[in-house]
Amino acid sequence: MAQLGGGGSQSLFGYQLASASISGSLAQVGLAAGVGQDFPASCHAWLSNLGVDLQGLFVAADPKRNTPRAWQVFEEDGRRTQIWRSKGDPCEALYALLRPRLDTLPQHYDQAQNFHLGAHPVTPPLELMRGLHARAQAAGGLFSVEPYVTADRPLSGYEFQELLSSCDIYSPNMLEAQTMLGVDDRVTPVELVHRLVEAGGPHGAPIIILRCGEQGAIVSYRPSSLMLTVPALTEGVNVVDVTGAGNAFCGGFLASLVKSCRGREASGGGSSGSSSSNSVSGHQAYEINQSELAEAAAWGAVSASFMIEEQGVPVTPVQELTGHTHARFDVVRRGVKVYSAARETEHISHHRPWQSKLQGSPCTLQATSSYVSGSNLGVGSMKCQGGPRLSSGSVVPPNPKHGILLRPQRQMRAASLGPAKPVQNLVSPW
Repeated sequence: MAQLGGGGSQSLFGYQLASASISGSLAQVGLAAGVGQDFPASCHAWLSNLGVDLQGLFVAADPKRNTPRAWQVFEEDGRRTQIWRSKGDPCEALYALLRPRLDTLPQHYDQAQNFHLGAHPVTPPLELMRGLHARAQAAGGLFSVEPYVTADRPLSGYEFQELLSSCDIYSPNMLEAQTMLGVDDRVTPVELVHRLVEAGGPHGAPIIILRCGEQGAIVSYRPSSLMLTVPALTEGVNVVDVTGAGNAFCGGFLASLVKSCRGREASGGGSSGSSSSNSVSGHQAYEINQSELAEAAAWGAVSASFMIEEQGVPVTPVQELTGHTHARFDVVRRGVKVYSAARETEHISHHRPWQSKLQGSPCTLQATSSYVSGSNLGVGSMKCQGGPRLSSGSVVPPNPKHGILLRPQRQMRAASLGPAKPVQNLVSPW
C-alpha cells in the first residue's frame, strides 16, 4: 500500500519526461494536495527526485486521518471500480484532502503561469476553474482540464458551455466523453470530438483532446479549424501496466506546448509553421501553429509509452529515460496526420480501426495495445492483478515562470495519495 500512482504523479511524470527531453532539464513544478501523517517516505522521495516542489502538500490535522489509499479494478470493457482502503472512506474528511484551495497554497505558487486541473465532469469546481483560467490568461499561460471520472448523466448544453468556457484545453478519454454526451460507441471518436467542440460554443476550450486508448488520440484546434490524429506507440514498447497512460499523455502534451510557445516568446519570433496561428488564451506568446500542435501530441504519446512500461509510476529516473525518448518521438511524429476539421455528419458507425472523413481523405488510427488513456483520478489507481497502488493528487509548479497543478477531487475516483496531477507550468487541482 505504499506504491505511488494516480493522476497526479502520472501527469507529473509525463510532463517532466517531455520537458527534460526537449530542454535537457527538469521543469519547476509543484504539488498541491492533502496527505496523512503516514505519507510514505518512498513516495515523498519519488516526487522530490522528479523535481517537484512539495511545499503545497498539507498534512491532515487529525492524526487518525491517513493518506488516501485505494484499489482500482479494471474490467475488460474498460470500466473501473474504485475500492477505498481506509476505514470510513469515502467521507468528507477524505474529500477535504482531495480538494486543495488556492487561498491555502504557498505564496510562491500564486505566480505560476500555467495550470492543469482534474475535475468531475458533472460537478466541476467552476469558481476555482474560472479563477485559474483568469490567472493563466493574465500571465500569458494556459489552463488545462481533464475529467477524472465518467459522468453519471449527460451534461446539459448550459453545463457544457460553463465547463468548456473555463479552460484552454479539455481532454477526456473515450468513455468519459461518451457519458458526458449521453452516447454509446456507435458514435465514432471523430464525431465525439465534433460534438464536444460544438457543445462548448464560440467561447469553448480552443483545444479538445480525445484520448482513445489503444487507438491513439485526436486533437482539435478550433481557432485554426484543424484536427489531427496521433497514433499510440507500440513498436519497441514493453507493456506492463497501462494505468496512467492518459495522465502522462496530458502532461507530455502540455510540456511540449508550453516549451514551444515560450521558446518563440524568448526569441522574439512570431508565429511560424505551415498553417496560420491563433491565440489560445489571448496572448501572442501562446499562439499555436500546426507544427507545434503536432509535436505536442507526439510528446504526449511518447510520455504515455514510458508510463505503461512499469508497474505504478516509473521508478527509472527521468534522466535515464531521455536517451530513448527522441527515437520514439520521431516514430510517433511521422504518424501524426493533420486534417481540416470541417464538420461532416456521417460518423455514426464505429470501426476498429475506425475511419472518419475529415475533409478530403479518410484517416485511420491504428488499433494498438500500448497506449490506453487512464481516467484522471488523483487517487490510488491500482490494478488488482499487480497489487494495489497509491496515487498522488495534484501538482503545482512553484516558479512564476511555471505553473501549479492542483486537483480538487470529488466523489469516487478522487485521490489515493492526495497530490493531484503533475504538469509543469500548470496549476491543476484535482
